[in-house]
Amino acid sequence: MSSADEAMDVVASKKVKREKVEGMPKTKLTLDFKENMELLEQIQGILDVSNKKKYGRKVDLMDLLAILLEKFEEESDTAKAQERTYSKMDRVYLSHEEYNEKNQLSLTLEEYLIRELKIQ
Repeated sequence: MSSADEAMDVVASKKVKREKVEGMPKTKLTLDFKENMELLEQIQGILDVSNKKKYGRKVDLMDLLAILLEKFEEESDTAKAQERTYSKMDRVYLSHEEYNEKNQLSLTLEEYLIRELKIQ
């Protein structure tokens, strides 16, 4: 099986399906790596190395996620995950909000940018 074929084991779409089974929610999650092939290659590399063994079942993405969850530190890792999702403009808005809170001001975004960029 080629690396691209193995990668297809991990790749799918962003849709999340939820089904109820005897009152317990069952969630099936699929991921789309089109925008981040480097991450997919990294994951596939870890899986390839992890599966070079004589015994046991095949290591899969669920095993990697379980290890990550064991090491997950609620506050700092949640903040890192959130940080990864911010666009450049989101960072401007956050900076603006932080500035207003820190200095107890209520500048508009325009006023804040003029002040920060030192525009007269």
